[in-house]
Amino acid sequence: MNDNSINEELLSKIELEYLIKKNFFSNNVQKYLDATVNLKRKYTTITINVTEHCNLKCPYCYQNNFENEGTLTSKSINIIIDYIESVMRNGEQNFYIYFFGGEPLLYKNKILEIKSKIEQIPKINVIFGIGTNSYLLTPEFLNEFNHIIIDTVLTLKEDQDIMRPTKGGNGTYDKIINNLREASKLKNITLNIDYNTHNGNLYDFENFLKLLNQEQIKANIECYYLDNYDFNLNFNNTLNYDDFLKWKSSIAIRLLIKYGFSIKGSPFVPYNFECDGYNEWSIKLFSDTSLGICNATHYNKRIKWNSALKHENIAKHLQQKISNFKENKSKFNSQCQNCSLIGLCKGKIYCHDELCKPMDSYDFDTFINEYIYQTKIGNAKFFTSI
Repeated sequence: MNDNSINEELLSKIELEYLIKKNFFSNNVQKYLDATVNLKRKYTTITINVTEHCNLKCPYCYQNNFENEGTLTSKSINIIIDYIESVMRNGEQNFYIYFFGGEPLLYKNKILEIKSKIEQIPKINVIFGIGTNSYLLTPEFLNEFNHIIIDTVLTLKEDQDIMRPTKGGNGTYDKIINNLREASKLKNITLNIDYNTHNGNLYDFENFLKLLNQEQIKANIECYYLDNYDFNLNFNNTLNYDDFLKWKSSIAIRLLIKYGFSIKGSPFVPYNFECDGYNEWSIKLFSDTSLGICNATHYNKRIKWNSALKHENIAKHLQQKISNFKENKSKFNSQCQNCSLIGLCKGKIYCHDELCKPMDSYDFDTFINEYIYQTKIGNAKFFTSI
């Protein structure tokens, strides 16, 4: 972004200095390239697809055309532990273990088995997280962890029961809101709630935030757009994506601040590290032992390998299997190298390598005008990612 993109008369000297310091106006290409040459992230992320089974039947789900319904076996679990131990022999000690699915809580026993085995590894430092619909979430399960990060989805009852019913067609709102209320009372969790936005619930967002406050559910809130897929014949989001971004960059921000929630996302946060998938040892392990580079790896891009063979250094062997994906780094892309926004958007990466949409999480101009306005009225503290 250059200095002429907004009216600087709207900014105080302090605000202008702050934006310049945060690289709102500077060309970040060389800084980004220099910063990420050898930078190592603090944690190696290992995503574990516990199962491809799910207990809900969401009409919009991106996995609705996925026919495999596998679940982790003892063999798969042993491979996971062998991989982690091998990575540690290669010098890593810090791990973020993320349980995913399907619905991982269908197999709590397998999650706890993996957790127990990981925690028995000497000198390991580990953080746990889980992506779940929360229908089976209980305090008893959560209390098995010293700390756990929960990523989940929720909307108001009318929308939730239609968009996220059980496979038998029953509503899920009442049970899930109760589960999240109970979970929120615990001190060992971080709760992230996604508000999956479509034309049918866009104008319910304020009441949703009111509800969370009434229920005393403490969470980080992020708004996401529900994509359309050809195979989901019973769902069609008619909300225009550009209109969604403008709403997310203005009205949603005002409402979040009004009800005391932080703005966790921003299009203006300089990235000084590679995308998580490009970490040297990060990997996704599907329930059938096939591979991906990170949680964004879709099932139709997973890589098969002969898990029956023993390998002296399984960490290096599996990384070699996914090396083609990890070589697709934005800093090696000529288009990205010549774009001044690379330090803000990370450039074209594995999960977003087709069209160039450097500001596709917010509307750039709308966000900065909203940020300036909120800063001028004393609300800069709510923008925790800037």
